[in-house]
Parts: sequence; C-alpha cells; structure tokens
Amino acid sequence: MLQEWLSHSMGVAEGMAVAGMIIGGGLTFLGFNFFISRIIIRRLVGCEDCQSDDINKKTRAYYKIALIFSLLVIILLALYLPNIPPLISKVSVLSSTSLLIAFVSWFCSDLLDLLNNRYNTRQENGNHSIKGYVQIGKIIVFLAALILIVATLADKSPLIILSSLGAAAAVILLLFQHTLISLVANIQVSSSDAIQLGDWVEIPHLDINGVVTDLALHTTTIKNWDNTLSRLPTKYFITEHYTNWQPMFSSGGRRIKRAFYIDQKTIRFINDEIVASLKKLPVMTEIAQPLLLPRAEESLNSNLALFRKYIKHYLMSRGDIRMDMLCMIRQMPAGPEGLPVEIYCFTSQVGWEAYEETQAEIFEFVVSVSHYFHLKIYQRPSDIHHFPTTLADRQ
Repeated sequence: MLQEWLSHSMGVAEGMAVAGMIIGGGLTFLGFNFFISRIIIRRLVGCEDCQSDDINKKTRAYYKIALIFSLLVIILLALYLPNIPPLISKVSVLSSTSLLIAFVSWFCSDLLDLLNNRYNTRQENGNHSIKGYVQIGKIIVFLAALILIVATLADKSPLIILSSLGAAAAVILLLFQHTLISLVANIQVSSSDAIQLGDWVEIPHLDINGVVTDLALHTTTIKNWDNTLSRLPTKYFITEHYTNWQPMFSSGGRRIKRAFYIDQKTIRFINDEIVASLKKLPVMTEIAQPLLLPRAEESLNSNLALFRKYIKHYLMSRGDIRMDMLCMIRQMPAGPEGLPVEIYCFTSQVGWEAYEETQAEIFEFVVSVSHYFHLKIYQRPSDIHHFPTTLADRQ
C-alpha cells in the first residue's frame, strides 16, 4: 500500500485538494486554540466570569479542543472534498479517527479531574470524596478508547473486539484483580461513609495514626501525627481492623477514662478530724459542706465515699463536662498498687490539646485535694531502701 501510494502521481486538482485538507485542518486548529476554545471551556464549567486561562494552564484544554476539531475537519474534508485520491482519503480518515478517539478520551479524563476539583471546593459536599469514582470513570473511558481505536484500525466492528475480549475474560480478571477488588472496596467505603476526608483514623498494628488526606481508587493516604505519610490499599478498610475517631468529634463528647490509686490504709470512717480538715479546703467549699450533712448515711460513712461524691460534684460544676452523657466515679478491683478509683466522663473539649488540658486539670485537682480527706494517692516508692521496716513506720 505504501509503495502504491508513493508511486501514485497526483494531478494539480488532487494536490490542491490535499493541500486544502491540510490547510483547513490547520486553520481550524488556530481558530479554536486562540479564540473559540475559551468560550467552550466557560460553557462547560458553567460560568462566564471564571478564569478559563487558569484551567488551560492545568489541563491544556485549548490545545486539546483545537486538535479535536481540526481532526474532525480533516476527516470531513477527506471524505467529502472532491479530487482527493481514495488512498490518501482512507489513510487520512483512519489515522485522524484514531487520533480523534485518543484526544477525546484524554479530554474526557481532564473533564473528570475538573469535576473532582470543583466538587472538592464546594463547602456543602463536606468531607466526601469522589476521587475513586473519577478514577473508575477514567479507566472506563480509556478502555473504551482502546477498543474503538483497535476496531478503527482493523476496520472491524467494536462488538467483534468486545467478543474477543470475552474469550480472554479469565486473563483480564487475573490482570485487573487488584483494580476490581479496590473498586468494590471503594464503593463500599464511600457508600457507607465509613471513611471520609479529614477523618482521624488509627490502625495500631500498622503503626498508622493520623488524618485521611486522600481517598483514591487503589490507595488511601493518611498523614500521621508525626507528619509522616502512610499509604495503604483502600481494601484494608474492609478487611482490616481500624478505629475511626471522627464520630467522637461529631458527637461533641470525648471520653475521659483514667484511674488514680488510693492507699487502702488511709480509708477510714468520717470523724471530727476529717470534718475539720474539709473545712480548710481552699476551693469548692460550697460543694463539701452539703456533703457533710448526710454523713450519717451508710453511703457516705467513709472518707473515700465522700471523696468520690466530692469529685462528682466538682465535675458537674465544670462547664466543659457533658452532663447529658455518662458521668461517674467508680471503684475498680483492688491490686498491689492500691484501690483504683476511675473517673469516667465525657468532655466537650474534643480537640486533642484542649482535651489533654481538661484531663490534666481534673487529675491535678484530685491529687491536690485528696489529703484534705486524709486519703493518700499511691505511688510506687522509687527506692526500696526507704520502705518502712517497723510497725510504727508503717502506721
């Protein structure tokens, strides 16, 4: 075919027709690249005042639109312009059609990226991500383009190409197994809102603890609190154990669950000495006084019971403790370190720094006022030689 083409002698009319086809395509390219593409981009993105030049810098949209329309013009001229040699017309149509399909798929890929960017910039979309769906769309577009190009060059129907691919379905499934698994996992994660952009995710066995910054088809990117990045397959959020802390932020209450240990030798019935000591409390005396009135009740006949009630009233008096959620001071089973007393409550300070500050204030207060109740917070001795050796020392 190439030898026939080279040996073919074109007349003046045929040469002018071929030149007209080339010039027509070139003029179309220049007109669209410098003028008409701007209008098309503004119409596609749905605004008249948007900066189409910024979009062009990111996607080279003007160039691609100009190529698409210039190839269309070349195809039309090759088919309908008189005096074009049949061989040149056929080669021009086949090559231009293949290039047209490639550039259209490329342009559609850029449109999908533009859709994803616009979706992410809208405030009402929250932390939802459509990047996985966009990547699925790109795969479909490029696969369709590949089938159409092969069908065009082979001069066959695309259905024949698809039927031949059906025979190789097992090989295709083997090659794209990870993509298919990721596709299913991405759909499940996105549809159930299990993971969203900005969620705080913790996966202890993978040493991952941070914020989700990107949700893609195959991988999810997490920025850890030490500013390192971790990338893991999206399917891990279906098959692996993880903790998503974001519902805690949404609820407005973060749990405080920590115990302090009481030396059991300091637990005793309330007596006048303890009452006198409580009157010296530097703060919160308005809480201690009402608690002293019913001290004859069995529930308040010990300094530890009174101390637990006092801490509960202190928590209730704080403005950052959620009283509409569970709040209690409970005893845990005693151990070698003493009797554990656990504070279990929820604070409205869900931010990490504010949460730690609130928790520190509570336990600093507990340690500071415990001696007014004649209670001793247990601490393991740092030097074994300082252990009491006599009964008098122990007392």
